[in-house]
Amino acid sequence: MLKTLFILLLSFNFAYSCALCGNGKASFVTVAMNAYFAEDKIEKIHTQWKFDSGTSKDFKQLYSEKILASDKKRMYDGLENFQVPYFMTSIIINGKNISFKAENFDLSFDHNIVTIEFDIPLNYNLNDKNSVEIIFVDSTKAIVFLENLDNLDINNSTNYTIKKLNGFKVIKELVATVNYIKLEISK
Repeated sequence: MLKTLFILLLSFNFAYSCALCGNGKASFVTVAMNAYFAEDKIEKIHTQWKFDSGTSKDFKQLYSEKILASDKKRMYDGLENFQVPYFMTSIIINGKNISFKAENFDLSFDHNIVTIEFDIPLNYNLNDKNSVEIIFVDSTKAIVFLENLDNLDINNSTNYTIKKLNGFKVIKELVATVNYIKLEISK
């Protein structure tokens, strides 16, 4: 019964907040990324979100470590259709918001921690100087994304130099301040 209720809430809850954090408490998510550069392009950014132990414990009680393909699809659909920004992710390159379609989505337990992974395909042609901002934000303010430079790997087979920075950005529309990663890329 509890699993059925959770799935029902999962289907509707994304319209208002994240289903993984429907316990009324803030959820903390550690972000890891792998950015791929080749042939004067940003090819993709592989993203991994690891939820805190409290949220993971709540989730595990409902799923007993068995996540079905239909559950993954429901989670993907919720992130795709009901989150602003899309997939709780903003990519801003050279001052322009870049739209994308998340690929290779997976939802799993990794050492009793709920983990979500997906790729952000970009295939964006680089200029001589570039700025890439990667921002994860939950508009309901139920999830706090924790990003740091130690969890960002760069696979670079180009002639570009990439400098990693992080800081805080104010998102006026959400009346929120968020942690973000910035890449300065130059030839």
